[in-house]
Amino acid sequence: MSRLGAAVSGGHSYPKTLEVMEKANGAFVDFIWSTVGDSGQMGSDVSLAYQYLLSGGAAAYFQRRIAALLTTTMLSKMPLPQVGPVRDTLQDINTGIVDYVAGSFGQLARFSYQTSLTYDTAGGIADYMNGPTVAQFKQEQMDEPPNDMSLIFGHTHKPFEDRLALDAYPNAVGVVNTGGWVLDTTLLATVEGASAVFIDDDLNVGVLKLFAPPANGETIPVSVSGFDGPGTENPMVDKLKSALAATQEQWDKVAEVAAETYTAKQTHIIKLLEAADAEARRKEALL
Repeated sequence: MSRLGAAVSGGHSYPKTLEVMEKANGAFVDFIWSTVGDSGQMGSDVSLAYQYLLSGGAAAYFQRRIAALLTTTMLSKMPLPQVGPVRDTLQDINTGIVDYVAGSFGQLARFSYQTSLTYDTAGGIADYMNGPTVAQFKQEQMDEPPNDMSLIFGHTHKPFEDRLALDAYPNAVGVVNTGGWVLDTTLLATVEGASAVFIDDDLNVGVLKLFAPPANGETIPVSVSGFDGPGTENPMVDKLKSALAATQEQWDKVAEVAAETYTAKQTHIIKLLEAADAEARRKEALL
């Protein structure tokens, strides 16, 4: 919404402070991700359509169905010849339009299931850190950003740790994504999962990688990592490794349950889409 507002007003793409950014975007995020889910049958239909658009072949089939409905509607409402070539041309046009819109949606960072940090997301982080975050430091009476900086965030459901070289900071910024707790696609071969991030009194950051989808049927074990690379001294990472080693058996059980739950959720999603498909065919509807 910040970018949309800037495009309308001709201003910069990001507000000057984090406070303004939150005010500009918070209500929109709350509306999309919370209110729609409370909208009765419409909310259920939106959720199901969303599920289709995340699910490979189901997405392609759903898009063709939308294009066909648009074609039928246009032929019934517009003074066009009811002949095969006209219908075929309209279908091709509508298919292209739907593919462009839904395809752009599917290319959002959230749905790039094989890439932890997309090029666009890295650019967004750079804009956020170099712009409003630096402004916030100055607002807090700090002339320069700290020498050692870490950014911890969530969403996108894809946990990772890395460092990014950003213009406004003297050293590369540590970047950690906590991931999420959900599977919303029929795919298991993804970089999704969840991590718990620990910060000690000296602001050292350690990451406990809790679980990830099973790879080729193999359970991914719980592990510890950081963004500083091997050989770098990090007391928080060392403490986590010691704690994990002392309780490895219990964490192995967590990993096994997570793998079983991922597989069960995948089966549930497939059945949900199959049932919705059968009902849509019966009613000659989209959903």
